[in-house]
Amino acid sequence: MREKSEVFKVFKKFKNLVEKQSGRSIKVLRSDRGKEYNNSEFDKFCEEEGIEHQTTVSYNPQQNGVSERKNRTVMEMARSMLQEKHLPKAFWAEAVYTAVYLLNRCPTKAVQNMTPIEAWSGKKPSAKHLRVFGSICYVHIPTEKRHKLEEKTEKGIFLGYSTQSKGYRIYNLKTKKLIISRDVEFDEDAMWNWDEEKVERQSVMIPKETPPQQQQEEGTDQAEMERRSQQAPGSPRRPPPSEEIEEETPPRRTKLLSDIYETCNFIMLEPENFETAVKHKVWVQAMEEEIKMIEKNNTWELADRPKDKEVIGVKWIYKTKLNADGSIQKHKARLVAKGYSQLPGIDYTETFAPVARLDTIRALIAIAANKKWKIYQMDVKSAFLNGYIDEEIYVEQPQGFIAKDDLIYTGNNEKMIQDFKEDMMKTFEMSDLGLMHFFLGIEINQEKEGIFICQRKYTETLLKKFKMESCKTVTTPLVTGEKYQKEDGSQKVDGSMYRSLIGSLLYLTATRPDIMFATSLL
Repeated sequence: MREKSEVFKVFKKFKNLVEKQSGRSIKVLRSDRGKEYNNSEFDKFCEEEGIEHQTTVSYNPQQNGVSERKNRTVMEMARSMLQEKHLPKAFWAEAVYTAVYLLNRCPTKAVQNMTPIEAWSGKKPSAKHLRVFGSICYVHIPTEKRHKLEEKTEKGIFLGYSTQSKGYRIYNLKTKKLIISRDVEFDEDAMWNWDEEKVERQSVMIPKETPPQQQQEEGTDQAEMERRSQQAPGSPRRPPPSEEIEEETPPRRTKLLSDIYETCNFIMLEPENFETAVKHKVWVQAMEEEIKMIEKNNTWELADRPKDKEVIGVKWIYKTKLNADGSIQKHKARLVAKGYSQLPGIDYTETFAPVARLDTIRALIAIAANKKWKIYQMDVKSAFLNGYIDEEIYVEQPQGFIAKDDLIYTGNNEKMIQDFKEDMMKTFEMSDLGLMHFFLGIEINQEKEGIFICQRKYTETLLKKFKMESCKTVTTPLVTGEKYQKEDGSQKVDGSMYRSLIGSLLYLTATRPDIMFATSLL
């Protein structure tokens, strides 16, 4: 199960399986008081099926001792199996799966003179096919899936046994996929070095999304699988295939390690004032470009400082625009007026912010995805320097107004889209950014199957800001049964930081509707 909400569906499948296989009915179900068990749907099902549902007292797991002790045994086995071969914790589910497989084939006090699997099926299990979990192994590649001069085996990591096919579950180190095969040779004394994986040609291969290789043959019995996987006593382990045959490199996208290191190892610091920015060439160029655009659009008119007028101050704002992968797209410097110094009703009457709401952006993406349209993006240079105002406004030199200047558009007619883009670029100073990939902190991936949006980089930044990079992952955003109170005796938090956190989470709900209720509750 990936989520606790799947408990009811899984229990119904389990009930059908055990009752048909054993010929007996489930009479009693004992569980804790979790919401996944204590709900109207589950209660109604147990009542209709005549199952007595017993629950433990809250915070008393010892009342369900058999289940709790078995869970502990399984987890201790899985932990030991992972540590023995220094496997990543990502394989914990495979370790648990294998631990249960082995426990069912080990003697136990619960059934006398037989193993649990024998008591269940009536057949005595064989132990000849058992191998050391996490060992390095070599999987035979069928002749139908390779050329004459290609290697005959692929290296993998043994991750358990298949219960649906008579084969081994192998993690293919090349394709990063889990496969099932019966033709396997093991090196049980060796282990894979996950910390120092060999990188060929100093590049990182980005694998294509291909279905896992299924190397199974129907009708193969247990003895045949054991014979093929077993090595003769006293014979040396078979070494990996010869490296003299150069492996055919499939056409894949690559990134040089030097480019990846450059992206990962830089710290982006945006200047907070003019004195800091003027020391760096990139920001000087950005400010010069801004001044040129102000002059080109005749935004200001030099005048003597009036004595009877309120003069508004100006300030430089510096922003580094990033691509979806975190690399720098460009540096932008904008001159903004300190509008907060004005008083409503005296200095102005109405305000209008011509910036699209996030809901509007999501609606546009949804329409484009439904119609299978492509979304394009343009960058308007100094967008609101092209505007007109009727009022007389004085600001400190230089003058100007600025706001968001990204533009996105879509449609079903490619010619009209191209004409629109050309007309806009003739009228305004704009740059064509092509297909939309990154907009307002949202990463957009436009594929044939649809349009996928996420806020991976924004989430990582949020975790770093609130010092939660090392937090544990959970499948549910709220603790079951937790009650929240304003005064619970705990230490008071910084109100400003708390409001900042809630605001950040609200923006994250644009692509994470699963945390919307939890955020609104906070």
